[in-house]
Amino acid sequence: MARSNGAIMSADTKPIHGVDISVFPGGTAMDWLRKNANARFACFYLGPTDSHGDASWMSQRTSLTINGWGLIPTYLGQQARVKKSGVWVPNPALSAARGKTDGGQACDFMKNAGFALGTVVYLDLEQGDRQNNIYRL
Repeated sequence: MARSNGAIMSADTKPIHGVDISVFPGGTAMDWLRKNANARFACFYLGPTDSHGDASWMSQRTSLTINGWGLIPTYLGQQARVKKSGVWVPNPALSAARGKTDGGQACDFMKNAGFALGTVVYLDLEQGDRQNNIYRL
C-alpha cells in the first residue's frame, strides 16, 4: 500500500479513502462520508486517555462494522514531546513503566469496545517524531 493525497492506494492504484477525526462525528456524518466521499475506513479512537479525553468512538464499533466500515483502532498515549512555556520539550512522563501502563489501558479499551483478541492497535504519534527507540519497551 502507498499513500497519495491522503488516501491509501491499493495494488491496482485505486484510492481507498478514510476518516481520521478524534471525536466521533455522528452516524449521519459517517453515513454521508460512506455514500458521498466513498470513505471505507476510519481511525477508531480509544479513550479516554490522558492525551485524548474523548470516548465518543468507544460505543460505535458494532454499528460501524455493520455499515461496512473498516476500523483502525487508535490509541493516543504519551507523546515524545510536550509543549511547556510555548516550547516543545522532551516529555518527562515518557518511560517504560508508563508505556506498559498505557499498553494495558489500550488493551482494556480494545476489549471494552468489542475488538477481537489479537486485533492490532495503533499508537497515534501526534508530533511526527523521527523513528527511534524512544517508544520501545
